[in-house]
Amino acid sequence: MPTLSPARLRAARAQAGLTQRQLAGRCGMTATAVCNWETGRVSPVPRIIGLLAMALDLAIPDLCESEHDELFELLDELDESRRRRALDHLTREVAAPSREAC
Repeated sequence: MPTLSPARLRAARAQAGLTQRQLAGRCGMTATAVCNWETGRVSPVPRIIGLLAMALDLAIPDLCESEHDELFELLDELDESRRRRALDHLTREVAAPSREAC
């Protein structure tokens, strides 16, 4: 399950030239929620991370903690078409509900 990186979210929002309120509006959230995510007080669920990524025109991994950096390095070695397919697959896997029994 992806874990949002508060620093990456803050940097991506700043890079996009958006205020917390503007980013919140794009996601249907509140500015307080964005503030809480950027400070690390609260971590959003994967669905919200997906909304943030779409609002910032980024891939979900661009906003997440870097525990899978080796995987992303390998993805960087792929050509653009294969990279997009792999990221699409990973995004679907992350967004899909767990099929494991409790």
